[in-house]
This record gives sequence, C-alpha cells and structure tokens, in this order.
Amino acid sequence: MKTIVLDPGHGPDDDRGFYGDGEERTEGVNNFLTCLEIKKYIEERYVVDIKMTRQKVTDNPWPGRGSMFPNVDLFYSRHTNAYNGVVRGSEVFVGTGSPAASKLAFDLCVKMAELFGHNNRGLLNGDIMAVVREAKETGTKMAMLAEFGFHDTKLDADYMIANRKLIAAWEGELIAKHLDLPLIPKVTIVEDAAGQVQTTSVDAPYGYVFVTRSGSYKKRVNAEAQKAKLI
Repeated sequence: MKTIVLDPGHGPDDDRGFYGDGEERTEGVNNFLTCLEIKKYIEERYVVDIKMTRQKVTDNPWPGRGSMFPNVDLFYSRHTNAYNGVVRGSEVFVGTGSPAASKLAFDLCVKMAELFGHNNRGLLNGDIMAVVREAKETGTKMAMLAEFGFHDTKLDADYMIANRKLIAAWEGELIAKHLDLPLIPKVTIVEDAAGQVQTTSVDAPYGYVFVTRSGSYKKRVNAEAQKAKLI
C-alpha cells in the first residue's frame, strides 16, 4: 500500500495577509481544511495510507515535519501564496531528481490555473524549501510544496474559500492518478426472492482476492452446516 503525507502549511494564527474576514481566512486554517478534503476524497475512492503532519486545525506546524514520516511515496506540503494583493497564480516547488514528481506538479499547476482562471507560474526548485529537503533526505520518493492561489488577492482568496471541495477533489484525483493508486473494490450482493443473501462478490482489481458467501441464516446451526458443506 502506498503512503502519502499531507502537510497543511502554517498554523491557525498565520493570517499572512489573507483577504477578508472570517475564521477560515487564515492561511493555516484554509490549508488544513483543504488537506482534510483531499484526504477524504482520496480515502473514499482509493486504497492508500494517508498521514497528516497536523492532526487538528489548532495545531502549529511541527519543526522538522518533512522527516516525520520517512520513506513515503509522496510528501505534499500544501500552501497558498501572498505578495502584494494584486499578483495571482499557482506554482509548485518540486524536489529535484524525480521526473514523476515534476509531472504531477506540472499537471497540478495546469489544473489550478484553469480552475482559478489565473496564471500558471510553473515549477520551481523545491530543494530551497526545508520541508522538501527533509522529505527527500528521509527517503521520500516524491516531495513538493504547492502554492495554489494568492490569498491576499480578492479574486484568488474568494475562489479558494468558496470552492475548497472542488479544488481538493482535483488535487486528490491528480495525486491518485500519478501515484497509480488502486481503486477500492466494489462489493456486489445478490439476494433471492425471500431476501436471503445468496452470494457476495468483490470486484477486486490490483490483486485483491474474491470473496463469496453462500446463504444467510437466522440459526447458527444452519450456518455451520452450510459452512461444513463448503469446506
């Protein structure tokens, strides 16, 4: 099973010039809530182990968090940007040495620019970012720090707050695609006219085993008898 680390950038009190008022309009809170949506989207659809470097929205970033979970498949530090209240755009700082990471980062930038309707600022050298270096040094296969939108610009700030689930869904889907995550198996249950379960099968891609159940019984003795026949 592959492992992803989601790192919501900054802490709950890091406003960093976020446009507008409201509890969610700080970079630390918005990043945390967006990471929760990414986590939910992926876990509901794909077989994966997802870790978070912040467990609660009130948590502050842990020093050295890039090395908190070594040898993972993806370390994804999720941020928004700020500058002068005018600039808009998305960019990703990618750890060098991984063509796969660069490809994921490229597709993320393209999609975010499309969603926000702002500039694709492209890929930058992630090795200048401490968390990216830490992740690489502890065996992470792909490490990056994403900056999606400028939260001190009204258009970007309003869009990221109003469309958090949509943004997170696209981030989650692109991550799953590039990591080639297996889909969660679909279960099919067949009942007879009396409502008894006759078979339960699992659509099992990627090496999952198939499971079949025969019958549904109110009395344990009958279930045991059927079990004996099947064995």
